[in-house]
Amino acid sequence: MRRVHASARTRGFVLLAALVVVGAAILVATGAIFAARAATAASASAVAERTLRSAALDGVAMAADQLASQRAALLAGGTPRLEPKLLDVASGGDTIEVVLVPLRDGEFVESESAKIDLNDADDATVVRLLADAGDELGALVAAARAARPLGSVDGAAGLVAAGERERALIAALGARRSLGDLETPREDSTPSLVSLFTVHAREALVASDGAPRMDLVAAAGEDGAERADASLAQFDDAVREVLEEVARAAARAATNDDGAIARALVERGVSTEDMLAVLDRCTLLAGELAPARLDIQRADMRVLASVEGIGAERASRIVDLRDSLDAEERRSTAWLVSRRVMDSAAHGAIAARITHRSTSWRMRVEARLVRAGSEEAGETAAAEPTAAFDCIVDLSGERPRLAYLREITLLPTARLLARKAQEESMLSRQIDEPAAERGAPSDEGEAMVDGVVDEVVDEASARDDAGTGDDAISQPSARSPLESAPSSATLGDPGPRRPARGQTAPFGRDVGTRGSDRAQGPR
Repeated sequence: MRRVHASARTRGFVLLAALVVVGAAILVATGAIFAARAATAASASAVAERTLRSAALDGVAMAADQLASQRAALLAGGTPRLEPKLLDVASGGDTIEVVLVPLRDGEFVESESAKIDLNDADDATVVRLLADAGDELGALVAAARAARPLGSVDGAAGLVAAGERERALIAALGARRSLGDLETPREDSTPSLVSLFTVHAREALVASDGAPRMDLVAAAGEDGAERADASLAQFDDAVREVLEEVARAAARAATNDDGAIARALVERGVSTEDMLAVLDRCTLLAGELAPARLDIQRADMRVLASVEGIGAERASRIVDLRDSLDAEERRSTAWLVSRRVMDSAAHGAIAARITHRSTSWRMRVEARLVRAGSEEAGETAAAEPTAAFDCIVDLSGERPRLAYLREITLLPTARLLARKAQEESMLSRQIDEPAAERGAPSDEGEAMVDGVVDEVVDEASARDDAGTGDDAISQPSARSPLESAPSSATLGDPGPRRPARGQTAPFGRDVGTRGSDRAQGPR
C-alpha cells in the first residue's frame, strides 16, 4: 500500500511539474508575441516619425526656394509672398500635409532685421526698448546679455532654474499658437524676447540690384589712385570728392562707419534721394556682410522708439504712414523726409543704421499626418502626429542659406514639463517655509499663478524648447535672472568690438582685416 501511495504521489508531482512547464511556456510565448507586436508598433512609429520629419525638412527647403525666387524684389524693399501649403506627401493610405504656420502677427514670415541685435546693441538702446516691457522680460534680457555671445535668442529661457522656467518661457517666447492650429492668433500686446530681439540679422553688402557695394577704402585709398579714377568715375565731381575724403579719413582712423558717408553728403547739400543712392552703391566696410541695420518698414513701434534719433513720436508717425507707401517709396528710406517724419539732417544722422529691406526671414514649417477620410468626418489634423521646425533663411547671397534651424515637435511637452517643475518648486517652498512667515494665502497670487499655468497650457507652442538643443544657453547661475529688471549697470559689458575694417563672412564670423587677410575670404 505504501508503494502504491508513493507511486501516486510521484505521478502527481510529475503532472504538476508538467503543468508548470506548459504554463511557463505559454507565458513565454505570449510575452514573445506581445514583445513582437510592441517592436512592430515601435518600428512603425519610428518610420512614421522619420517620414514626418523628412517631409517637414522638405518643406523648409521648398519655403527657402520660394524666398530665393523673390530675392530681387526683397532687396528692393519688398515683402515675401509665400503659399501656405507647401506640399502633400502620400503615406500609405494617408496624406502628410506640409504647411507654413502663421507667426505672431498672422503672417507666414517675420523679418529678423526688424528686431534689435541682442549681441551687438548698446545698453542705452536696450534700456529704452525695455522701459515698459515688464520685469520678467527685462531680467531675462539681462541674463542673456551677460551670457553673450548668444547663438539664438530662442533658448534664453534655459538660463533660469527649472522651477522658474515656465514664466521665463512666456517672457522669451510669448503667447504662440499650438502646432497644427491655423486659426487667427489671439491679440497679445505683451512683447516677448523673440519679437523684439535677434542675433541672426546681418546687412548684406549688396545694392538694391544685387551687385556688390563698392569698397570705398580700397577704391579711393592712397595706394589705389589709379583704381580710384576708374571706380569712382560713375559719380559726379562733387560726390566723388566727398567720397574720396571720407574714404581716406576712414583709412587713417581705421573706422568702418557708413554713417560718415551719409553725414558728409548731407553737409555738402546732396539731396536725400541722391545720398541714399550713393549709400546703396558704396560702403566703408569690407567683406560680404555688415552689422544689422533696422528694417523700419516692418519693425514694431517699441523697437523703432528705442533707436537713437527716432524716438517715440517719430516711431508712431512711421507706423502710421508705412502702410500707405507706394512701391517706389518702399525702395528706400527717403520717405522719412518726403513724408516729413524728420528733416534731411536728422535722416542723414541715422541713414546708415536703418534700412528699407530685410534679407533674413523667420518661418515655421509643420508636417502633419491626415488620416484617410478624416476630412469627410470633420476630424482635425491637430490630433494627428506632427513634426515642426523653426527656421531662419538668409538671402544675403545668391543662394539661400539656413541661418537657423531647430526642431520644435516636442515643444508642447517641454512647456508642460516646465509647468510641472514650477508647481513642484512652489510646493517645495510652501512646505519648507514656516507657516508664520507665509502668512495668509493671497487670492491675487493664486490667480496670477493659475493664469500663468492656463496660458502655458493654452499656448503650448513657441519658437524653441528653451534649454534643450544645440543653441540653448545653459550656463549655471547662482542668481535667478528673473530677480531684477535690467538697467544700464546690469546689462553687462557688450564685449570686444569688431576690429577696424573687419570683414564678416556669410556665417557671421569676423575673418580678418584689410591686406593679406582679404584674400582669405569667408571661413
